Parts: sequence; structure tokens; C-alpha cells
Amino acid sequence: MKHLFNCFFAVFLSFFLGACTQNEPTVVQGTLIMGHEVRSFVPDNQTKDFWVIDKSDNLYKAYLKTLSTNNSNYEPVTAVLKVIELPKMQDGFGAEYDGTYDVVEIISLTPKKK
Repeated sequence: MKHLFNCFFAVFLSFFLGACTQNEPTVVQGTLIMGHEVRSFVPDNQTKDFWVIDKSDNLYKAYLKTLSTNNSNYEPVTAVLKVIELPKMQDGFGAEYDGTYDVVEIISLTPKKK
């Protein structure tokens, strides 16, 4: 019985630790586009398009301040963000994207050169 408990505990612990390491924040750089129903981030040198979640709404405010035209949407900007990668959303607008990023820090936003 004790052996069974130890095996169960070892499996649980390995699963728990594996889940923790997958959700650590990482810094990514790429192209950010935001607008009504659009929260798109494509990392440099990749083709995956991520739905961006920002619970603070600071990213959208910073995005608007970065744009060349006041309060315009859908203009690409270069973004350096600290994010946590989440599973692909199953419904809503985010379901149209390859994955999901939860933004935990805005490092920089700069207008794209035209």
C-alpha cells in the first residue's frame, strides 16, 4: 500500500513540476496588430500567429500611443513582450489563432518602419 502511494505521489509530482515549467514567462519579439476583435502577435522568424491576452488592458493603451496616427487600429508595431504561452483557445476570436500569449510585461513597442 505504501509503495502504491509513493508511486502515485511520484507521478503526481512529476506532472505538477512539468506543468509549472511550461508556464514560465519568456521574452518574445515580433509584430503586434490590435483592433476590434483582433489581438495578433507573430514572433520574428515564425509563422505562428498568437492571440494576445492582456488582463490589465495596458497593452492596447500603449499600442494606441505608439501608432503614427492617433487612435488608429490594425497598424503593425514591433513589440517586445514578456508572455506566458497558453493552450490554443477553443472558442471565441482566439480560436482562429495558432496559440495564445498572456502578456505579463510590456518591454517595448515601436512603430514599424514603412
